[in-house]
Amino acid sequence: IRLAHARHICNEIRFLTAGGHELCKDGKHLPLSYGDICILARSKKEATGILGHLRAAGIPASFYKQAGVFESVEALEILYVLEGLAEPARSSAVQKALLTRFFGISIELIQAMDELPVDHPFRERLQRWHELAGENRWPQLFREMMTVDELFALVHADAGGWERSLTNYEQIFHALEERALRNGLDLIGIVRQLKELIREG
Repeated sequence: IRLAHARHICNEIRFLTAGGHELCKDGKHLPLSYGDICILARSKKEATGILGHLRAAGIPASFYKQAGVFESVEALEILYVLEGLAEPARSSAVQKALLTRFFGISIELIQAMDELPVDHPFRERLQRWHELAGENRWPQLFREMMTVDELFALVHADAGGWERSLTNYEQIFHALEERALRNGLDLIGIVRQLKELIREG
């Protein structure tokens, strides 16, 4: 960032917070403070440069980095389901999959999972998804995961809070499908790819 640009930002912030400028919050007019100001940058490099100049000028500031989609709870839930499909004989992996919002199963039901009949809806869903994953039918698998009744019930119960979650699911599935089709990945390859994306954030 150019020095003149950084100086202009610092001077403008000092001017706005020096007094006489107000912000309306909940119907109340309050003096503008540092915490009311946000600076948009075109890149992380530019934001880091601006942050350095602000701190050098004695202006309190922090760098806000929005968590990436692969740092979200939704990424972990998808990983748990895929791991459960990859290792159906490992009970702990299957239990983690069942605890996600793709199933919405209670702890009590999971503990009694071994006693459920083979035609129980959750058992059939797991088997169906296992078969789709085994055949590398990623578009169909991800589409079915996105349209299970449990997710729709949660969306209708809390539409506002769930809009972000649904967007995260869609973005992750799209990224995985694209990589799977481009690189010919199988289920184990998809799991490894997702773990790598989660590590990178």
